[in-house]
Amino acid sequence: MDASPYYACCGRGNESQKKTYDADGNPVQFPLFYDNYFVPRGYAFVAVDLAGTNRSDGCDDVGGRSDVQSAKAVVDWLNGRARGYTSRTGGTPARATTWSTGNVGMIGKSWDGTIANGVAATGVEGLKTIVPIGAISSWYDYFHAQGAPLYDANPSWLSEYVNSPEAQGRCGAVQDRVTAGTPYSGDLTPAWDERNYVKDAGKVRASVFVVHGQQDLNVRAGQFGQWWDALAAHGVERKIWLSRTGHVDPFDYRRADWVRTLQRWFDHYLLGYDNGIDREPVADVERAPDVWTTDRQWPPRSTTTTTLRPAPARPPAPASSAAPRRSRLHGDLHRRPGPGRAGLGRPDRLRDPEKAGFVTRPLSGTCGSPAPRR
Repeated sequence: MDASPYYACCGRGNESQKKTYDADGNPVQFPLFYDNYFVPRGYAFVAVDLAGTNRSDGCDDVGGRSDVQSAKAVVDWLNGRARGYTSRTGGTPARATTWSTGNVGMIGKSWDGTIANGVAATGVEGLKTIVPIGAISSWYDYFHAQGAPLYDANPSWLSEYVNSPEAQGRCGAVQDRVTAGTPYSGDLTPAWDERNYVKDAGKVRASVFVVHGQQDLNVRAGQFGQWWDALAAHGVERKIWLSRTGHVDPFDYRRADWVRTLQRWFDHYLLGYDNGIDREPVADVERAPDVWTTDRQWPPRSTTTTTLRPAPARPPAPASSAAPRRSRLHGDLHRRPGPGRAGLGRPDRLRDPEKAGFVTRPLSGTCGSPAPRR
């Protein structure tokens, strides 16, 4: 199950694929490979439009109760606990229990994976596993750094971006509440707390397969780090893939291994196959471009806290004549362009008057999030 706000406004994947329909409104094509690959292998695939998006009613509220509950309701329906109908206006009931076992896995990149985190944090029965890819665990931390608001740090414009035309006409009050509840002040308000799934890690019943890029400047590494630690504290079964990419789906950088591993993961947790994946090393980490290690534990036991002392950056070196390396930076969770994001770590941008750049000695590796001190 992939619950997304993007199926109509923006699409999924590098080709921005959208849902398509026939003249009678029946779905013809879903984005990505999940249905084409998994349905012939004994699965059903559900592509859920979040509230207020595409053909769903309601209003999107950017990771809040509406987002999470609209996806959770589908898990409940797949388990026979919620009513469904064959049309938006009701009428003929639609029951999933005639074809669904009730064992549900959620997957998705970016906002989609974020909703998987949020639904898992409700503790809903029947959700057996989630696979969040480049996903948020706390929207406050997504829009802030150490309490300081980042550029355009109010999420309400995102709801306007993904809401259907019909929802845009009726959801102004919801957007106003989101705006008022998430002020551009850095204050940790109840609205931000509602969008913090980490605090509810103790409710998670599902296993969690985390995938993240260590150079992701959109959904930064602290998002998976705090989620991973909180899940560990509550004994949740976990697995992790860490790449050296940015905001990228592993289908685009390690496809064969990814599809094989993902099927084995779902086969175990959804179909009940004893294929041993739950007893294998927990972490796959890309140490250098396309060089991966498999680690029994992450972070390693030898991990220690390191104190870094930034110094003024040196002027950029002359441009190299070497051929450029391939880029693996792809976007989602659409962010408005603004100061402080483009070329954030590029040495030639350190003299930009809108940025302050610092350098430290090289690191052999990083785990967790930095904690600046004065």
